[in-house]
Amino acid sequence: DTKQLAIIFKGGTQYLYEGIVPYTFQRFKVANSQGKEFNSSIKNKFKFTKVADGLDLSQIYETIKLLKENQSK
Repeated sequence: DTKQLAIIFKGGTQYLYEGIVPYTFQRFKVANSQGKEFNSSIKNKFKFTKVADGLDLSQIYETIKLLKENQSK
């Protein structure tokens, strides 16, 4: 069973990766460094499509900040 994985990079570019197996997704999700895990497990190993460029990430960063604050309570 494979799925798609959408990744938005720090620069605001979004890619959609095809054929991601659950094991690969789980490793990426829980990795201490998602960048290192991406490079070793996903990059150059799956078909991808560039979806968007120059996305405004400010709302995403704000949501992450709020989630982290709620976790520490």
